[in-house]
Amino acid sequence: QSRLLVSKRLFCVSEEVCRPVSSRRQLVLWSSRIAALVMVVVAVGWLRPTAQGDGLDDPGLERAETRPMPRIGVAEVVTRDLVVTAEAMGHLQARRQVELDFEVEGRVVDLRVEEGSWVEAGEVLAELDARRFRIAVEEAEAELLTVQARYAVFTGIDSTGIGSADGVEGGEARVAPPDRATIEHQRDEGLISEAEFLRARRASEVDHLLRGSRQEEVRAAITGLVQAELSLKRARLDLAATVLKAPFSGRIADVAIDVGTRVPIDEPVLTLMDTRRMQVEVEVLEADLVRATRGDRVAVRLPAHADREVAGVVSSINPRIDHELGSGRLTIEITDPDADLLPGQLAWVELELEHLAARLAVPEAAILERKGRSVVFRVANGRVEWINVETGARVGDWIELVTGVEAGDQVAVSGHLSLGHGAEVEVFDASFDATDGGLR
Repeated sequence: QSRLLVSKRLFCVSEEVCRPVSSRRQLVLWSSRIAALVMVVVAVGWLRPTAQGDGLDDPGLERAETRPMPRIGVAEVVTRDLVVTAEAMGHLQARRQVELDFEVEGRVVDLRVEEGSWVEAGEVLAELDARRFRIAVEEAEAELLTVQARYAVFTGIDSTGIGSADGVEGGEARVAPPDRATIEHQRDEGLISEAEFLRARRASEVDHLLRGSRQEEVRAAITGLVQAELSLKRARLDLAATVLKAPFSGRIADVAIDVGTRVPIDEPVLTLMDTRRMQVEVEVLEADLVRATRGDRVAVRLPAHADREVAGVVSSINPRIDHELGSGRLTIEITDPDADLLPGQLAWVELELEHLAARLAVPEAAILERKGRSVVFRVANGRVEWINVETGARVGDWIELVTGVEAGDQVAVSGHLSLGHGAEVEVFDASFDATDGGLR
């Protein structure tokens, strides 16, 4: 009875309506009804905002209906020349550069240049103390005069009979030795030994000198005239070597001497650079190297001169490829009449490898990849079409189109990443610059 009393109190709907629960079955029945009622109430409360939102005054629906169309930028498919280039970095060098030194030892008595000076070909740069070299020249001249006198006396007496017309010496006729051909024949036939052949050949050569066209040279050698003349030439060369002159016009660098410095032989004292003709060596990929030829035009950009651009040409191509790097060396020659470029400056090189004339091209931004294929969105009558295209060369910001579009077609270049085929769009001109290849 106590259990029934508790159940009676729990399942009274109200104080006015309270029915006793007399059995377990009735208890389950009332529990199911109450649970169903609760579910209905919750469902009505959850669905009410949605039902209200179906009305025309719902602001969310109004925003969806007034959402603007996609706005895309377009550019025109054009016919233009495409220039395939390769870029590389290097440093400027003087086309002609030489380290100058003195060929004789001495002390510097005059230095006429400083680093950065511009000199002309043949201009004196520095001098050594030349006093002892002048004395050496005077000694050589005196020796030569003595020998010349001896030569004159010898020629007048002609005591050796050298050069006599009749070949007579001491009143007796001189017997000429066999000629060389006869001597060689005798040796080949075994008529004379090798030692006899050498003596006979030597005698034949001496006889030829005494009787032939070199008689004057023989006289000069016998009297020491030749040696005296050579000594004088050497002394004069040493004297001239005390003056250092510019072999060509250029700019002075790396001066390592001053007045009073003692300079040894063959030690560099300064550097001369012809900066009017510069060059830059660059490493390029082997695929680009094999397409380059001597005389190709090159644009060289100089960051140190506010990105100034100068013209250059390929002057040489190293035929050796570095198999580890897969690159080779090109030398670019640059003409700089103002001579204001400096060796060692950074240079960016753009090498023209191939000129593709009259090719259909679009800005690179127009090309998308969809399902593994290249596509563009062609714009016509306010809608876009998904067009499969075949691409060719890529040059800068331009891509060659082989198939798919025609010159004059309008293609999307911005705002088109999420478009679908046939989508309605709002179009604006992207003003793609065909000169420098950039969107403005």
